Amino acid sequence: MNQLIKMDEEYRKWIEDIGKRYKQRQIKASVSVNQEMIGFYWSNRKRYCRKVG
Repeated sequence: MNQLIKMDEEYRKWIEDIGKRYKQRQIKASVSVNQEMIGFYWSNRKRYCRKVG
């Protein structure tokens, strides 16, 4: 019985770790997308300003 409880606790920790790492990757991906979108908007603004004068 004690072995089963230990395995359950290890499994729970493993699942928590997967969840934490997944969330970290989501945040990292969001930051990357936001950086790319900001760059895209700035480049469009520059092109527009050059075109308008």
